[in-house]
Order: sequence, then C-alpha cells, then structure tokens
Amino acid sequence: NKSREENSVCGHKEDMGRAEDMALAAAAGAVAGGIVVAYSMLKWKQRNNEESGDVNKESIDVSDFTLLPPPNPDWEPGDKPVSPFRGDFQSVKIQDMTCAPYDFFVSAMAPRMFMLCSTLSEDGTKPNLTPVTYIGAVSEDEPHIALGITKRKGNPEPKDTQVNIDRTGEFVLNVVSSWCCEAAEHCGKRHGPDVDEFEVSGFTKIPSVTVRPYRAKETAVQMECRVVKAVDLNDAEGVQASRVYIAKVTAIHFEKELMAPGHDSSRPAIGLPGLKPIALNNSRQRTCITQAFSDTKARASYEAEFKACGMTLNQLATEGDPQERKES
Repeated sequence: NKSREENSVCGHKEDMGRAEDMALAAAAGAVAGGIVVAYSMLKWKQRNNEESGDVNKESIDVSDFTLLPPPNPDWEPGDKPVSPFRGDFQSVKIQDMTCAPYDFFVSAMAPRMFMLCSTLSEDGTKPNLTPVTYIGAVSEDEPHIALGITKRKGNPEPKDTQVNIDRTGEFVLNVVSSWCCEAAEHCGKRHGPDVDEFEVSGFTKIPSVTVRPYRAKETAVQMECRVVKAVDLNDAEGVQASRVYIAKVTAIHFEKELMAPGHDSSRPAIGLPGLKPIALNNSRQRTCITQAFSDTKARASYEAEFKACGMTLNQLATEGDPQERKES
C-alpha cells in the first residue's frame, strides 16, 4: 500500500511538473508572439512612412508594446466566468466611512485617464494648465466628454480651471504620455494664480483652431472642447464639492506618426503603441499602457489592417515580418 501511495504521489508530481512546463511554454509562446506582432507593427510603420514620403523617416519606438492573445480565447456564450477569488466580499457603505473615501474610491475606479486641461482667463492674459483625472467619453456622434473639477477640501473658492471654464466655456484636453509624465505632475502643484504652468513645467504653448485656450505641443494628442452643460455635485454636508462639465469635442489633433495601420486622413484613428498613455491606478501609482489584446470581433479588423503587410495576425505571430524574410 505504501509503495502504491508513493507511486501515486510521484505520478501526481510528474503530472504537475508537466502541467507547469506546458503552462510556462504557453505563456512564453504568447509573449513571444506578442513581441513579434509589436515588432512587425514597428516595421510596417517605418515602411509606411518611407513609401508616403514622410519628412520624418525615424518611426516612433513601439518596441516595448506587446499585443497579447485574448485572456480566455476558448470562452463561449453561456460559459460561466471563472474568478480567481472565493466570493468573500467586503462591503463598505460610503456614508458609514470614518475617513475620506478618496483613496478607496479612486483605487476601485482604476485605471483612469490622466490628461492636462488647458484653460484661458476671460481677458486672454492668463493661461492655465492642470492635471485632470475625473474624465471620460460619454458620446461618440457628436463626440462629447464629461470633465469633473473638484474643490480643494476646506476651501470654498473654485480653482482657476473652474473659473476659466465658467467664464469662457472652453478648454483643451492634452493626453499625458510616458515622456511628459513628470512635467504633467508638476503642473498639479499649487502654483500662484499669476504663474504660467506652461512655462514652469516646460510645455510649449501652441494655438488651437476652434477654441482660445492653448494646446501643449509636447503632448501627442489634444482635444479642443466647448461646454454644453454644467452640473454641480455636493458633498455629504450639502456643500458644492465638484462641477461636472459636459463638453462637445470640436477638434482633435494628433502626431501624424500615430496614425494607426490601415487608416489615413480620410478615416483617421490613433495607434495605441506609440502613444504610451499614462493612467492612474490610485492616488500614488501610475500605469503606462504598453500591452493590449483584441477580442474576437476586433480580430477581423486587425487582420484587415495587417493585410497591408500581406499576412494575417497568425502569420505575424508565427512567421514574423514578410519584408524581413524577403530581405534575409
């Protein structure tokens, strides 16, 4: 009996070892495939720039971007999702919290977009640039966004950003990428009302086309916005704590090198790999988005885009770039 038990245990260990080896191999294959796809996207962009006569021959670096397979590729409608947790929930009523809910709330909302909001004083003499994170797309046709500007705790006076938007009805949102993250964070420090955040943080002012506030040149994507509605939100004591603006996006600017594969000026789309956008995980941690996966529906779109390279996504992941094979 002891011998049979030992054989059973050894066999179980061997099975576990084989399973671990297979899992590691599968994970390594997925990552390798993703790296191949990312590299192929980079080479496609380089060739596309050269063929189109782009003045800037140096393509943006997307070598650190990985396109992964879907996390659950075998899922079918009706299948029950398998959670890694036990379902042992901690429930918290906000009204019962004895501390400010900020840290708890923003950690539950992760990740959140991190953008710079540019405004201008009513007389046009004082530009303002500040980080914003309470923001989201709420409509696509016509494009609209929602932007929340909070008041400082214990200070009834509105921030300069709110004052400017209230008086002009205009602002510009600038996407924060990895290369300008620290400068964007510096804009959020408490500068005086007469301080130009563009100057103290190193950003360059460039004119907008449909609104008066400036754009930040060092950001790769900028959205000009015009307010259509404002809503006030109160705190637990009934004091106004935040003002939410619903704004129409009137123009979008982006670096030409960010044009997604398969798109052009008549049907523009922005490629995520080169943008390297920053998102907030909580009050202290930030994330740079350098990984993505496509769902089954989007896969057909990706395959159509990669036909420009003469191959499918499966070939990209297993065979590499066709131009590279031809040159070798």
